Amino acid sequence: MPDNSANVIHVNETNPIADTTVNPCNGEVINFTGSVHVQGTGVFAPSGRFNGNIHNNISITGKGDMGNIYRGSETYNNFLNLVPGAITNETHTVRMISKGSAPNFTMTQIFHITINPDGTVTVVVQQGQSKCVG
Repeated sequence: MPDNSANVIHVNETNPIADTTVNPCNGEVINFTGSVHVQGTGVFAPSGRFNGNIHNNISITGKGDMGNIYRGSETYNNFLNLVPGAITNETHTVRMISKGSAPNFTMTQIFHITINPDGTVTVVVQQGQSKCVG
């Protein structure tokens, strides 16, 4: 357990994203890559509780098996109030915009944020479901 009397955490990291999804509007299989930039500051209170805010920038591009190109980017802010060792899940939706006539869709991503007992922060991104928005 960290010395919680004055433990301030600064996070500034970029994590790669690479996955495959299906455009639910036309069935196109899309391989996408990109990154999520996570930046934030938090402090451990003397009680051990972590209070902080995290800013996320997501930027991804993908190419489908029908030749369509898609781009998605979103920005989110998260406010956390957790005890060390706790895990929280934040769900965010990225709008995937096609460069051509292919229909646009949304793709949900789940961020698993862990405040580790040693004071470090771990973020794992998991793909959720997609929804046709035309």
